[in-house]
Amino acid sequence: MTLEEAFRQAAQWQQEGLLEQAEALYGQILQVAPEHPVVRYHMALISQQRGDQGPLEERLQAVLAVAPEHHDSHRLLGMLYTEQQQLERGAYHFEQALKGADQPLTLSVNYGYNLLRQERLQEAQQWFERALAQQPMDGAWDGLAKVARARGDLEAANDAYKQARALNPASINHLYNHALLLNQMEQHEQAEALFLTVLAQRPRMAVAHNGYGVLLRKTKRHPQAQHHFERALQEDATLVAAHNNLANTLVDMGQADAAIAHFRAALALEENREIRSNMLMALSYSSHYRGEDLYQELRVWNKHHGGGETTPSFPNDADPQRRLRVGYLSGDLCQHPLGFFTLPLLQNHDKQAVESFVYANIPKQDWLTEACRQQVDHWYDLAGQPDGVVAQQIAQDQIDVLVDLSGHTRGNLIGLLVKRSAPVQLLGGGCYCSNGIDTMDGVLADAYQVPDALASTFSEPLIRLHGYLNTVYAPPPYLPPVAPLPALEKGHITFGCCNNLAKFNPAVVALWSTLLKRLPHAKLLLRTFALNGAETRAWVCQQFAQHGIEAQRLVLHGGVSHEQLLQGYGEMDIALDPFPYSGGLTTVEALWMGVPVVALHGDRMAGRHSVGYLNCVGLGAWAVKNEQAYVEHAVAMAQDLAGLAALRQALRGRMEASPVADGAGYTRMVEGVYRTLWQRWCQSRTRVKPTVM
Repeated sequence: MTLEEAFRQAAQWQQEGLLEQAEALYGQILQVAPEHPVVRYHMALISQQRGDQGPLEERLQAVLAVAPEHHDSHRLLGMLYTEQQQLERGAYHFEQALKGADQPLTLSVNYGYNLLRQERLQEAQQWFERALAQQPMDGAWDGLAKVARARGDLEAANDAYKQARALNPASINHLYNHALLLNQMEQHEQAEALFLTVLAQRPRMAVAHNGYGVLLRKTKRHPQAQHHFERALQEDATLVAAHNNLANTLVDMGQADAAIAHFRAALALEENREIRSNMLMALSYSSHYRGEDLYQELRVWNKHHGGGETTPSFPNDADPQRRLRVGYLSGDLCQHPLGFFTLPLLQNHDKQAVESFVYANIPKQDWLTEACRQQVDHWYDLAGQPDGVVAQQIAQDQIDVLVDLSGHTRGNLIGLLVKRSAPVQLLGGGCYCSNGIDTMDGVLADAYQVPDALASTFSEPLIRLHGYLNTVYAPPPYLPPVAPLPALEKGHITFGCCNNLAKFNPAVVALWSTLLKRLPHAKLLLRTFALNGAETRAWVCQQFAQHGIEAQRLVLHGGVSHEQLLQGYGEMDIALDPFPYSGGLTTVEALWMGVPVVALHGDRMAGRHSVGYLNCVGLGAWAVKNEQAYVEHAVAMAQDLAGLAALRQALRGRMEASPVADGAGYTRMVEGVYRTLWQRWCQSRTRVKPTVM
């Protein structure tokens, strides 16, 4: 048998799936012609057919060793390295393959996906468009959809997915990806129909269960969402996203400890900055972790993602008295507590002293976003943009003082702070804990929320705002009048809480149940968006039933407009603060609406927000030291209806006269901090020396 005949026989066996025979015969050929590139390439294809990536890489490299311009080998190596997340190596081999004359059109698409994963969006788009210029290809349209989605252009992504589905309507992947996008676009009914179609055809598709769970969580169907995340993990226990999403859902339902276990499972599979930040929030909600434990986890975050201190040089004009360029990083300048707390600061900036910049990572904007936008000199919508794009804009703007308003919360831009993007970096108001990183020059902290005893739980130096809390508030224009005390008409006390369901952990439910047992005619009103779903309401009733509290003692309301929420305080006599994560804006709004709040001194900043607000209006005694005192104080106040009625009518005036409502004074204090830190930097042009102020 000649070599040519032997090769034809081996190739036939390979085509018929007789891989062992084909491999043996190819081996014999290579003993005679060891540098035969085509035979070496077919040996590599056998490894590909078997799914053996190690031998595949070795055999493809062996082809290139004897034929450096073997374009098919470059193409397969490009695909292999891209799959292995070795993106730069993959790109190199795709570029070599593209020099070949007869490469398939799919090569342009594959190269585009590689560039997309590298966040080289413009180049990726060009390669997808180049493929489409030659032939309609659903894979290229899918790539263009992903590029558009990465840029935040959801309408363009939607159009591209429609094109991909039109070319290949049977593709489950196109249905699934389009469903994900429609969910992101808040087109929940259309997205749900696609998810159900996918799951009807592929009931064991783990990522589809995960995607559908995300939709169910967004539409406040938490028990159903939990089911689909758990089903996803039954099909694929290594699906990191499902662990993370299940954990977030459990947090939403007040099950922080169960959530933490899934966050840790996800991190054991893949170290991830966002998931570790999510776990920090869950730790803050848990009664089984102390403030010191949270700080240690913050430092673990820094170990993995902080990268240590850096001292880059900045071209900023080191004039200590010039107008400061102050940048704000936030994912929450919208109808969110941070939006309400930040607007008065932006409104009261001295335009002669401060030029303001906002770098907003806010996918869903609203009236409060627009109100904030109107108060600043420069506003950048950067939702979905890579850190590098935001960092480039900050550098171009030559920011002097960069203020983080998000910390480890959703939509944060903490990656920019790790690399030090400005001469002075500060953790501003509205945070719930330290950032835990080594590149911050201070944190705005009042002595109520961060007493000296908690200084060790912050990596940042504490900057005291003497006479002020770390936040300021102005009520919205639709603030309703204070209603009369409802107990005078109803004949019983109504306790209430409008905090999110995540804070209703088992310890909180147990304590509130004890209180309700002490006052058999009292009721408990809960209002939060998570209670929109009937299944979630039933689940809450079940939690209280375990402590002997009947469902008729609970008044459960779902989410309403913000104005209606404020009006709802007219149904409430006394507000109950959850723990260990207390209310922030919720407490401020309750006090503004004349409703006093019973709170507990916490062992972490997140557990002391209410302590600060209560002290600002002369209600320090309503913040107690332990759970027994919490119940006793609530019972005592509930029995003094005349006192409650008088306090109700006085509270708004107290709030208006308190530092909480002094936007101008607060802003002058904060601007003084900015100026002091800037002047220190100007003296040395290196990092501000950490000092408690």
